[in-house]
Amino acid sequence: MTSMVGGLNGGKMSSSDPDSKIDLLDPPDSVIRKIRKAPAVPKVIEENGVLALIETVLLPVAALRGHKEFRVERDRDNLEPLIYTSIEQLHEDYKNDILTPQTLKPAVAAALNKVLAPIQDAYFASPEWQEIALKAYPPEPKKEKKVKKLGTKYPGAKKDDTRASEDVNS
Repeated sequence: MTSMVGGLNGGKMSSSDPDSKIDLLDPPDSVIRKIRKAPAVPKVIEENGVLALIETVLLPVAALRGHKEFRVERDRDNLEPLIYTSIEQLHEDYKNDILTPQTLKPAVAAALNKVLAPIQDAYFASPEWQEIALKAYPPEPKKEKKVKKLGTKYPGAKKDDTRASEDVNS
């Protein structure tokens, strides 16, 4: 059994809330926006969807590639990068405010985009995959705007001939 990937909001992932999940075909700017928007309380590891992504996606993917590590660059602060090979080590630094949400989120977004890039490249290069996706997930039909029937009781309504003649005669 594999663990469930939590949502970016800290609770469970929900398809009804597009900002609580990262889709395989989300463009890089959307991934960055969703990660930036995700709540990540400093020093709190519980219910932290950003940390959950590292634990359930990024570290396991890195291990499959043969080099299990998660790297947080700190160039703008002129500090050495933080390199994590275990989630426990990362949690400890997060609790002690060595690793902050401001440094963590850009690293997560960059790592996710790196993981998603070959998947997206293969998808967009394959008309067959695109056709299958379209059949599996057809676009929602566009909702037609309902035309309101205003009737004759609104300001500026044209009066019919019978009412007009009654008004003149009265």
